[in-house]
Amino acid sequence: MVGPRSPHARSSPHANAMTPIAFAGPTELWIVLAIVVVIFGARKLPELARAMGSSITQFKHGLKEEPGQLEEGADGDADEGDTNKEEG
Repeated sequence: MVGPRSPHARSSPHANAMTPIAFAGPTELWIVLAIVVVIFGARKLPELARAMGSSITQFKHGLKEEPGQLEEGADGDADEGDTNKEEG
């Protein structure tokens, strides 16, 4: 019997079929780019790229905030929720 770790085991041609996008080759990236152009159109791409860049910048800014600021914001939101309850 040939086990999965046996030196005689054949490697499947689909063994690496689930590779992440970071390891995609240039051909795959060109295909994805072509599909994006078809879906969104060439006129929308600069606007889409600006929006993505802005989102990334805001995300990085949010990561740099001090933990104390985040806790204060969370506490403030919880207090506001309590004032909206109906008194009965």
